Amino acid sequence: MKPWNEIHKAATAFSKRWKDAYDAKSRRVRKVTPDVTTTFFFNYWNIIEERVAYTNGTSTTIRYHWGKDLSGTLHGAGGVGGLLYLTVSNSSTPNSPTPNSPTPPSSSPPQDKRGNADKEIGNASLA
Repeated sequence: MKPWNEIHKAATAFSKRWKDAYDAKSRRVRKVTPDVTTTFFFNYWNIIEERVAYTNGTSTTIRYHWGKDLSGTLHGAGGVGGLLYLTVSNSSTPNSPTPNSPTPPSSSPPQDKRGNADKEIGNASLA
């Protein structure tokens, strides 16, 4: 068994690889690593966008598209079960974004009242 001091040093070294910033509601709004800075944007508790800026000048934007959650409202269950789809756009070279957005689904998959998918989606049965 390693002495406490060695374990503490290893844990401290690992945790110093990035820095996080939080808002007044304890939501992480920024993560900074040596190579990437990610900024998070929220609507209530639902994340709506991530902006990822790389040190080489490229960037990625991830947008989250929400519908009704398990409560049948937009925010009543904190968004649980309400994420419909996300879109990703990125820049392969600095300052020239190249959108890469999938077509959004026409509706969310069928779910039971706990949010479990209860119908066949594609070729996989999830029931």
